[in-house]
Amino acid sequence: MLGAYHFVDATSVEAAKAEARHFADVLDQAGGAKALDLPPVMDYENNPGNLSKTLISAVALAFLLELERLIGRKPTIYTGNALAANFNASLSGYPLWIARCSDTRVPSDTVTWKR
Repeated sequence: MLGAYHFVDATSVEAAKAEARHFADVLDQAGGAKALDLPPVMDYENNPGNLSKTLISAVALAFLLELERLIGRKPTIYTGNALAANFNASLSGYPLWIARCSDTRVPSDTVTWKR
């Protein structure tokens, strides 16, 4: 199955929108998001700007909304268990994919998502 993801390292809402526009452009060059079997993925796994929880969610939401507006398809969020705990309810409408690099720790800190 064919999919694509973008590793977000934006530290502001405007930078997140710019990253989403770049991702949409790259997708267009590769045949468009509709050519993918899987929804495009926002990979948000670190916090390079030491952002607050509020700003982490704002950056993520800005990226997701801009990307969805540009490609007409709802993206998925890919993140680690610890960072997912920083996301607020504004992101709960997006599918969540938790990175699981250990077979001993089950993801548990994702209070925004019920499943």
